[in-house]
Amino acid sequence: MHYSSCFKRHLRFSLLQRRLVISRQFNSSTTTTTTSSSNSRVVDVSGLAQRMRDSVRRYTLQQEVRMVAVLAQSDSLLREDAEVYSHNIAEAFAEDGLHYEVCSCSGDEPAAVEEAIRYLNQRSDVHGILVFYPIFKTRNLDDKGLYLNQRTGVHYKTYDDYLRDVVSPQKDVEALSQVHTRGAQHLFRARGMDHAGEDPYVPCTALAVSKIMEEYYKPLHNSNNSKSSRKWLGHTVTVVNRSEILGRPLAGLLSLQGATVYSVDEDSILVFEEDGRLRRCNNMELKDCIGQSSVIVSGVPTSDFSLPMDEIQPGTMVIDVSEGSCNVEEDVLLQKPSVQLVSNVGKVTVAALEQNLIRLHQQQRNLNLILE
Repeated sequence: MHYSSCFKRHLRFSLLQRRLVISRQFNSSTTTTTTSSSNSRVVDVSGLAQRMRDSVRRYTLQQEVRMVAVLAQSDSLLREDAEVYSHNIAEAFAEDGLHYEVCSCSGDEPAAVEEAIRYLNQRSDVHGILVFYPIFKTRNLDDKGLYLNQRTGVHYKTYDDYLRDVVSPQKDVEALSQVHTRGAQHLFRARGMDHAGEDPYVPCTALAVSKIMEEYYKPLHNSNNSKSSRKWLGHTVTVVNRSEILGRPLAGLLSLQGATVYSVDEDSILVFEEDGRLRRCNNMELKDCIGQSSVIVSGVPTSDFSLPMDEIQPGTMVIDVSEGSCNVEEDVLLQKPSVQLVSNVGKVTVAALEQNLIRLHQQQRNLNLILE
């Protein structure tokens, strides 16, 4: 496989990069436009975001729900960016009746951040914890006693990886702990399982994209599978991103719902098949995946990368989870017949964050009732 150097350099999506995109998209507006020559359009997702937030508001009329964000960046630029995202969350939460606090602590030493997280784990009035990463992204662990899995001898690579698992799974609003990520993998690999139950708990960015696909992808609505737990059966999706907050959980979730998913990063192309198999595609390139796909999700946070426009087929939905639609040449794409472009995912992601928080609150309430 041959990729450009910019593709290799930027394909992995950091949490803070993703949050910056959400912040800027949250404050922007998108309108639905249709080109008369091709019947293609830019999709406005505001209606979906509003309906999701309305459901949150109905819940908070009866229940008090609180999330605390941990802000510990010692780097001034990282801290400033985290504060921008935090401000946008605070505004949305205030409008929707959710309580929001910021726990600001020193990011000089991991012990201080760990102490803050463990304190929040113990607070009974805190239902969700959001940690602004990266904090110690480039700082490797010196203590080889911190095992990811002591039985296999696998250690955490960085302090950020370790801190993700310090957050209680019952309060992990972005589903980044090993409990949630392992659970999603087990769900995907469980062939023949009953898929009629509740959706897996996944990070809010992946959840937002899946909800946008379900709401706006027209061929799905015309399918007999639209109301089924296997709603994406017979569809092929390409996800150009394999991060923990977007590409990996989205590929697992869609394959669980019947799709064949090409997962693309700078090193390899994997295919998540609907029957639970996962295999490497050694003889395929990005353009081959694009040409076979009815839905394309791209999350490369740089203007240096663009999807291969010539390979995108008529009728395809393209979801650009990057700042300013920088992965798509919009004018070229919209000349193709019946193409749908989504480039403002941020509003739905904030709504998905709120819904994840509500779900955690409900689980804690049910647990308390059992204990009583």
